[in-house]
Amino acid sequence: MTQDGEPLVGVAPEALQQGTTVAANIKRQLQGRAPLTFDYFDKGRAAIIARNAGVAYLFNKISVRGFLAWFLWLGIHLYYLPGLSNRWLVLVSWIRDYLTKYRALLHIFGLKNSNLSNKLKDKKI
Repeated sequence: MTQDGEPLVGVAPEALQQGTTVAANIKRQLQGRAPLTFDYFDKGRAAIIARNAGVAYLFNKISVRGFLAWFLWLGIHLYYLPGLSNRWLVLVSWIRDYLTKYRALLHIFGLKNSNLSNKLKDKKI
């Protein structure tokens, strides 16, 4: 898919906006009206690099780095989670993980008592 002659990136925010446009167009066509064209609005990018560190580029204008970008990433992901109970559950989980440096991944893969687990705990990753 392209916009203004340039290919779109194919990221989740783009897919969310496409889904909204498709739903609106299905309703419009059922009402006998012509579909609307898709126009992607790029809100920017955000990523976590490490604990308390992130990068964000907002609206193709604002560059943010460090703790603020990390915190912004957390907020963005909480905002897009469906349902208030899911948001609270994830927020409480994140707070617990942050305060205790708990690594749930180690439990998922059965690494709780492994050498890798001990190495990660020693490095406080």
